[in-house]
Amino acid sequence: MEIAHSLLDAAKYIQDKKLSALEQTVYRSYYENGWFTPHYCYQAWNACMEWLDLSILENFMSKYVPASIPQKIGIIAAGNIPMVAFHDVLMVILSGHHAVVKLSHQDRYLIPFFIHTWQELFPQYTNRVVFTDDFRQIHIDKVIATGSNNTARYFEYYFRNIPNLIRKNRFSVAVISGNEMEEQLQKLSYDCFDYFGLGCRNVSHIFLPQGYEPISLCSALETHPHNKDHDKWLNNYTYHKAILLMNLDYDFLDGGFFILRQMSPRTQPPSMIGYSFYTSVSDLEEKLGILKEQLQVILYSTQFGTAQYPKIDDFADNIDTMCFLLQ
Repeated sequence: MEIAHSLLDAAKYIQDKKLSALEQTVYRSYYENGWFTPHYCYQAWNACMEWLDLSILENFMSKYVPASIPQKIGIIAAGNIPMVAFHDVLMVILSGHHAVVKLSHQDRYLIPFFIHTWQELFPQYTNRVVFTDDFRQIHIDKVIATGSNNTARYFEYYFRNIPNLIRKNRFSVAVISGNEMEEQLQKLSYDCFDYFGLGCRNVSHIFLPQGYEPISLCSALETHPHNKDHDKWLNNYTYHKAILLMNLDYDFLDGGFFILRQMSPRTQPPSMIGYSFYTSVSDLEEKLGILKEQLQVILYSTQFGTAQYPKIDDFADNIDTMCFLLQ
């Protein structure tokens, strides 16, 4: 696991020697993308660095045999939340392959900052990760592409002749049993609102037991401290509230900076959370089963607060990325 040690050393070097450079990178990201506040950039950075622990990496890699002949793996990165593609890059590095990364224009700095620091410290890995704006002049053997349902159709056609792992729109839901403590419900606010709800792991819909008063959720969700004064978030909140009122639709709960509304489960715009009711465990299981191909995460009360802190083996779309890379 020589390469694992090098990644750990790079993370420690940044922590010890390059915090000011990291701060500059964070604020550069924020300057170009107002959704990437410094708070959320650091949250994403720290969550990714949690994976760079020797015991975590050794335990994870004990289930796989890295490739003996490296291939070039294209990565088309999403940019909805900071460093969202870091896991894919890490998987390619650990697999023994080489990554060719096309970054989202919304997230251009944080991942390269880590990779370039790593490669400066360990020049032998210079070719293990490269960044490009165009795949057309580069031969790639496999591709991992993340985007919307619309872009997925383009990716499926464009990369039809090579093995591909193409991810589409997904969203996450939470299930309320009715027995939660207030503290647990407050943790749910982070699952809903971290990264302004823009991640596929963010909860955008809550299932409630029949008879549960949804207004009791408002006081818990209102405790989230980071979105209340953000202009882009508040613009979304004001816009969607105005649309509802103009349509004479008053059947929603106003949380002061978010809208809680009964509707069918689906991806919601920032500032809006949907809810619906279930009548029994079997009814809930049926509803979740129908949504299976659209869901990223299903959270129950003991998991509230963890949605945006995935473990290294919490693979997107429940597809083992490492197996795809090594097959």
